[in-house]
Amino acid sequence: MRLKNLKLTDTTDAEGNYSFNVAKVKSINLPSNYEKPFFKGNFLIFTVSKSNEPVEIKTFDCRGKCVYEYNNKIMALGQYKIIPFPAYFSSQMYICRINIGKSISTYIKKVPSVASLERINYKQKTANLSKITAAVDTLLISRAGYLYKKYPIDSYTGTYNVTLTVSVTISFDLDTYQGIDYPMTITVKDPYANSATVDAIATTKLYPTPDTIKLNQIPGSPGAYEKPVYFAVRSTKPGKDTIRTHDNDSIFVFYKAAAPLTNVVTSNAVWKAMTPSIRPSVSIYLGLRNPININAEDRNITDTSITIHLASKKDTVGFDVVLKLLPGAFGAYSGAVGASLTQSVPGKVIAVRPPIDTLTTIYQSPALNTPVISSAFEGTALLWKATNVMILPDSLGTGYHGTSSKMKITAENDH
Repeated sequence: MRLKNLKLTDTTDAEGNYSFNVAKVKSINLPSNYEKPFFKGNFLIFTVSKSNEPVEIKTFDCRGKCVYEYNNKIMALGQYKIIPFPAYFSSQMYICRINIGKSISTYIKKVPSVASLERINYKQKTANLSKITAAVDTLLISRAGYLYKKYPIDSYTGTYNVTLTVSVTISFDLDTYQGIDYPMTITVKDPYANSATVDAIATTKLYPTPDTIKLNQIPGSPGAYEKPVYFAVRSTKPGKDTIRTHDNDSIFVFYKAAAPLTNVVTSNAVWKAMTPSIRPSVSIYLGLRNPININAEDRNITDTSITIHLASKKDTVGFDVVLKLLPGAFGAYSGAVGASLTQSVPGKVIAVRPPIDTLTTIYQSPALNTPVISSAFEGTALLWKATNVMILPDSLGTGYHGTSSKMKITAENDH
């Protein structure tokens, strides 16, 4: 237990009783805004720090005429607000004087005129005095297993009975998750739960069918339970501790507190897909001799293969290519096709146009709504380039002599 303004602390006894000796405090230091009146917009905020204090508020216009008066009202402890201006007033400087007990404060306030549409109810507003709070201090109460509580008090004498609410929570270890590499850990804390497991209900915004997740008790932590849950972008079977989700999906979990409590607590998080990529194994493929290797990565799935679409400037229609999962490499796929100057062979050979061609790849991940398309601007496109055609004799620089030797001519054309 703690008194906020007096900075006094006490610990309850076994029966929950507590006490503060306010008489030992030499002075009460309230916050500056709590002691002194101040304006918030056109509202005057002021505090009565002693019970049965007389309050007088007078407002004068720039000619010295009293245009508003709130006379010698005996008021209880608390903080109040009022608009100390007449119902119909012009835009000008006003002098506002506030007497609270023996304290006198004077303020100069420039106030714009009230719009005509507001004047209908403005007179009623200025006539009413609103109490913001009657508190002179606040009890701050904290206890393990219960919700933290702030309890305003209107006097430093008397007895205050405070009831705490048992803290039952369900939470995630993160607010945002990406990909399916790592699980989401769900934690429940319920001081009334004593079974080996508790049930939580999980659902998502895009796939609202609820699934029951059994959380296991944490050893050495009574009332605390947790369970790692994995993600999948395809349909899952109930009870497999896997949540089906999609890019930018919201995940919700619910837990009903153990008896005698009846409340239901909730928590939510967001799942985002990791952006897949398709990239070449080299920057430029040359000629027709070597295959064109295509590498892809999608860390949102566990499929053994994926299908991409491949096209070129020569073959603008293109065809599908199957990429296989690399052994021991989660989410990594690879495949290859040949190149031809004549025509494509679906799934095997892509027709290219010399001297240089750009190959476009399109991949639709099941975790995303839009496909991933390779881009020459971003450096993810596959490039094919024709090699130089060469014809060379077997002797360079030294030349040939006489007629007894032969000249060997070699031509190289990788197309």
